[in-house]
Order: sequence, then C-alpha cells, then structure tokens
Amino acid sequence: MIFKDFLRGLLVIAVVLLISDFALAEPCLSKVGGQEVTEDDLIYLLSRRMDSSMDVAALAWMGMDSKQRKNFISHVEDVLFLSEASRLRGLGLNQDVARKIRWDGINTLAKAYVGRIGLTWDLSEEALRKYHSSNGERYRAPERVLAEVRHCGGSYDGSLDTGEPRWFSLKDVPDALKDVFFLDLKLGDVPPVLSSDGGLWIARVLEFQGSRVLPFDVVRDRVREDLKGFYLEKELRRLRGRILPVN
Repeated sequence: MIFKDFLRGLLVIAVVLLISDFALAEPCLSKVGGQEVTEDDLIYLLSRRMDSSMDVAALAWMGMDSKQRKNFISHVEDVLFLSEASRLRGLGLNQDVARKIRWDGINTLAKAYVGRIGLTWDLSEEALRKYHSSNGERYRAPERVLAEVRHCGGSYDGSLDTGEPRWFSLKDVPDALKDVFFLDLKLGDVPPVLSSDGGLWIARVLEFQGSRVLPFDVVRDRVREDLKGFYLEKELRRLRGRILPVN
C-alpha cells in the first residue's frame, strides 16, 4: 500500500509542453511562438488523452487519416496559443501558477525515477510468495463476514437476495465481493461493486468473526503492491542518506 499511496500523491499533468534539446533533431509538424511540436510530442499527448502507453498511442496515430491528424494537431495548437497568451500576459509569474508548474515538474521527475528503478525490482512469483510468507500478519482477515447483500441488474439468479444478513466465507462469497469483505475490513455500507454479469452488488458489512492469514492466491495483487512499496522505501532510505536536505 506504500507504493500506491506514494503514486497517488504524484500530480497528474493535464498537458505537458516540454521541448528538450533531444527533440531538436525531430521534424517539426507545427509551431506556435517558440514552441515546436514533433510527431513524438503528438503521440505523447495522444497517449495522455487515451490514458494508454506510448506504444498503443503510436498505433492509434498511425491509424489516423489525414483529417483526424489535422484535427488533433489543431487542438494541440489551440493549447499552445493559450499557453503563449498566458506567457505574454505574465501569468507564469503568478505565484499559484508558478508553484503548480514547479511541482508538476518535480512530481513528473519523481514518477519517472520510480518507473525506472522499478524495472530492477524482483517481482517474480518466488519473490512474491517469499514476501507473503515473511509478512503473513499483513494479510490477516476474518474467517467469516456477516453482511446484507443485494444484486441489481444483470443475469444473477437472485439466490442471495433474501433481504436477511448472512455469514460469508472465502469459499462462498461472490468473487466481486472478496476484496470488499476480506481485504478492506470496513463495517457499514460499501460502494456498489460491478459484477461479472454487468449488474451491481449492493452490500452492508455488519460483523467480522474469527481470524486467519489469507492464502497467497487471494492477496497476490496486494502482495505485489506491498513488495513494490518495500523496494521503494528501501530506495528512499538510501536517497535520504545520500541527498542531504539544504536548509
């Protein structure tokens, strides 16, 4: 969870207009003021719009016809015009704007560093199982959960829609509710959960009973995130000792 919390704190940049020296050799497809736009810039911005990887965005760019490309470039140019107008009005000197630009840059670099060092982390099946075995208490959960469950929509047969609370174990809880019941460990109403048939599970957790360490296969995803957090904290300790704060 450390890893997720760390990344959650990183700001998401809506539009990044960084033209580096490395891009000078790329052919310029558009220019507004002093800002040049290359094909790689457009693919990057497309990946942000699609919320996808650069590779997927590159394929999407290749699949665009000339009109679609022209429209997308026009949209990027509009952003550049607005950015240039902001610069000419001196809005970049505004404290709030300058602070956001500064921290967007800092957080982008931090996220890039985590992405790079993450390539060296051992997240193999063996490493995950070893971490789970050594940190079993992190994955302790109740044996049973008392909950009211209702299903809306979809093709579910309605066998759990009795209107009465019942006890659930890992063996008989609907797959979509496993995390909610046995990992989140929160009493009361839970947010609706999408079921595999397209419907929604509506549930209220009333009571927990017993205690056990959840099997590795049930918490694999959480173990993976926790192990990433372990590696990240180890790297942060190293950096804290190496890069001293300046007062």
